[in-house]
Amino acid sequence: MKYFIADVHSFHEAVIEFSQRPFKDVDDRNNQLIKNWNNTVKFVDDEIYILGDFMYQGTG
Repeated sequence: MKYFIADVHSFHEAVIEFSQRPFKDVDDRNNQLIKNWNNTVKFVDDEIYILGDFMYQGTG
């Protein structure tokens, strides 16, 4: 199976507010993304194409 994903923005706290998502903090959001990933991608031969920003590194 092939999967395409873009702009995950892991570790980007402000994206929770920008996208109006119901997460209590960035750890809650990241954990849900991991859970969703693991529930979807099941096979060793699955292909994942990450088309946009995967992580966010803020300053400070």
